[in-house]
Amino acid sequence: MAGRRRLTLHEFELAVQSLDAGERTRQIAKGVLVHGRSQQEFVAELGITKGAVSQAVTRVWRAAQRVLPGGLQRVTVSLPAHQVEIVKKWEKQAMQKRERANKP
Repeated sequence: MAGRRRLTLHEFELAVQSLDAGERTRQIAKGVLVHGRSQQEFVAELGITKGAVSQAVTRVWRAAQRVLPGGLQRVTVSLPAHQVEIVKKWEKQAMQKRERANKP
């Protein structure tokens, strides 16, 4: 996966609420997206194809993209390169703030 996708546990839980997915799909996606395990680990551990692992992760990732926690909005904009870096910094700060807020 380009740019290793990650979700907080809270984001993962919100995503799978709206998804009709089996336990194995949830286990794989949580391992990769929340805990940062590699997809290859699941291929070896479960004896399934890389495509099956990728599909599980992608299903949950796409569901997560449709769900945004309160206070956040998704926007699509075209900006000059120097402004893109500023916006990415803001996004990173917002994600870190949410992660801190969601920790027990």
